[in-house]
Amino acid sequence: MPKTSILVPAITIICITLGAITGSYLSVLFQSEVSNLDAISPSSKYAKSEHLPKWSEDDEYSSEQTSDDDSEVAYDQGSEVAISEEDDQGSEVATAEEDGLPVDNITINEDKQDGLVGLVQSVDTIANVSHDSRLHLVKKFFPEILKKFSYPFLKLYKEPCFRKQHDTKETNKTFCLPYFYMVSPPKSATTDLWFNMHRHPFLVKAKGGESKEPHWWTRSDKSKNKAYAKYLGRQSSLVKKAKKSPAMKQQLISGDGSCSTIWDLLQIRKRTKSDTPPFIWGDVIHAVTPDVKIITILRNPVDRTISDYFAFGNSVKNQKSPQHFHENLTRVIEGINKCLQENTLLGCVSKNYGYPRPQLSVYYPQVREWVRVFTREQMFILRTEDWIRRSKNSDILPNIYEFLGVDSIGEELLPPMRKSHQRLIKSKKASKKAKVIGEILPESRALLEQFFEPYNQQLADLLQDDGYLWK
Repeated sequence: MPKTSILVPAITIICITLGAITGSYLSVLFQSEVSNLDAISPSSKYAKSEHLPKWSEDDEYSSEQTSDDDSEVAYDQGSEVAISEEDDQGSEVATAEEDGLPVDNITINEDKQDGLVGLVQSVDTIANVSHDSRLHLVKKFFPEILKKFSYPFLKLYKEPCFRKQHDTKETNKTFCLPYFYMVSPPKSATTDLWFNMHRHPFLVKAKGGESKEPHWWTRSDKSKNKAYAKYLGRQSSLVKKAKKSPAMKQQLISGDGSCSTIWDLLQIRKRTKSDTPPFIWGDVIHAVTPDVKIITILRNPVDRTISDYFAFGNSVKNQKSPQHFHENLTRVIEGINKCLQENTLLGCVSKNYGYPRPQLSVYYPQVREWVRVFTREQMFILRTEDWIRRSKNSDILPNIYEFLGVDSIGEELLPPMRKSHQRLIKSKKASKKAKVIGEILPESRALLEQFFEPYNQQLADLLQDDGYLWK
């Protein structure tokens, strides 16, 4: 018998076997793995992988010029909650088409107001993917991030700082990544909290007066070197201060306050070619800096949705009246519920349906995933209402400083709060928009309350705090 007649069947069998093995391996990454979520227990913290940065005894400094940020803050109209015009940072103000996300063309059935209640799913695909599997996916789809930030951290810094060991041009420079992230949706008083926190001398603002929201993880082009240089450059003011006062290296920290980090998963969905994101930005951040701290401030979802519409929704054409708002709200909720028939909760709330944007106020799936990645002890979660209504002797800021590991300083020793932070004022811009649109209809607020109720309950159960029911 000719040798070729023997080899061909044999090779065919081998190829089929290898294909089956490969397919089985890849399917494991997305299949359900029994994993009970205990959001409160610190014992659920994942072990660090071998690729993560290790401490180095070496230390160097950068001589880059810096200046502190001094941006202004505005306030939401018709509400007790302080907000910032920067909370959504440019591209978030864009329409759905500009965002690059498809807007669901859901036909509104005006005769059907029932059935618009949020459809709560008991199981999310992403919730059943193990940490190791998600880390493997991060390596697969964002290898350039791990490569750029894979250097050992310098032991003398509290901030995760490093030197590029194989780049002769920048070997003697020190670069830093944020020590903490403020992970919250826009219009939640993030800017008010951010600027009050940064009255502390150990919290260093970004270089050159840049915004608290670089939106680097969600929107930068990670294939370009200049994107990494720009992001690392934000922390150069911290390096400069550490050079002037070496004893401060174990005290100085900086942060990233981008609102989009918690909800904008578009790049992940595009890279993975999946409507259901198999991981979140928290997984990517954890792969690089596993010990960072996360601060999350959450506002009553009904108020946040309405505030978000007044702030950004007017950029949409033909927005004329409260009735128009109600019609669009109905369309969006129908779109979310239709999505839930075939997709996960996280997948559906990370999509864009146009304005208004109630999906950004469905906090449960977002918070659940961040807690899964970083554990409860690495997260400081508070309500916007508690922050705004704090008393003069409130312990919120001292608790945040303790959480961040910086020495608490008495209020009398801190710089005075800006006048705009001391009283709740109405921005002229928001007031003008509200006059054009008019007051939101009672049935719109009722529809929002009905839609959010089951998700608020899930969040309250997760955090073991009924305050997140907002009743």
